[in-house]
Amino acid sequence: MPFAREIMVELPEFLQDLEAALRPVATAKGLGFVLRCRTPIPTRLTGESRRLWQVLMAVAESSVHCASSGGIAIGCSVTDVPAAPTIAIDVAHGPRAAGAIDRDAPSSAWCGPDERASLRSSETWPGAGMTLALARTIAQVMGGDLLLRRVERGMKGSEGGACRITLPIDVHPTSSFVFYESRHVVRPSEFDRRRRTHAALAPPRALLAEQSLESQRIVRHCLGRAGISVDTAGTGREAFERLAAAEAVGRPYAILITDLRLPAVDGITLVRRARSMGLRLPILALSDEGRGDDRRRALDAGCDEFMAMPFRREALVAACERWLDEARSRAA
Repeated sequence: MPFAREIMVELPEFLQDLEAALRPVATAKGLGFVLRCRTPIPTRLTGESRRLWQVLMAVAESSVHCASSGGIAIGCSVTDVPAAPTIAIDVAHGPRAAGAIDRDAPSSAWCGPDERASLRSSETWPGAGMTLALARTIAQVMGGDLLLRRVERGMKGSEGGACRITLPIDVHPTSSFVFYESRHVVRPSEFDRRRRTHAALAPPRALLAEQSLESQRIVRHCLGRAGISVDTAGTGREAFERLAAAEAVGRPYAILITDLRLPAVDGITLVRRARSMGLRLPILALSDEGRGDDRRRALDAGCDEFMAMPFRREALVAACERWLDEARSRAA
């Protein structure tokens, strides 16, 4: 069963807290520290984070204790989305730590702390056997496991070690997918490579420009149930800034849904600015029923579809799915 089902966990904030706790300890010992993702990770999980924190801190603190040189590296990846999402967290120490988390080692490279094959791993995790065994017990209670990287013949303890924690997770319906990269800047070429490789993992992202919090909640809920992640903006200016920022980091929105009557910058101006910037994403316009000229103005500005409010939730979902399918066909 997934590791918890009680509250919502903000995963990037969780990783930031983990880094804030560990980086000073590693730095004080003269060690480097890096925390990054090999795949996009969900921003939100349904669960309780206390046990996850216990396992990660126990392993990471042991890693700092065992490291005599080099650094500490923590890598995260998520697999099997959406069928059976699992998070894998690798913790490595030593001169080759950063390289260890960048390579996704095969399952044969890992073994349990209490297995015969891991006996030589005591050279790379000196004095941490009991802590690792306890952490593995907690991970197994959470439905996952904790494994050590097998030590190759001829490898010295000073070269470091690696540990992998795997846990099933529940991705929250409102979650989007992001890369987390510690304090290091992700190189554009590397970011693009990762984005292309793992694009299938992330659900399509919609940006909703709507000032009503209740309308935001309704749209986020109905599209979330259809597998569409929704970010929100309360003004036209904020929506344009979000569109531009998403383009800049290489994770553009798949669709824009905008109310035509927004504060600061109205929906028509937002659409014109988006089109003038070269954005080709589908745009759905929403407006009050009975305003006859809204449809014409919206389509002339560059919207793909106009929906009068109030609208049926099923109609909104159908329209979004139709335009998303068409956008995928154009990109193929």
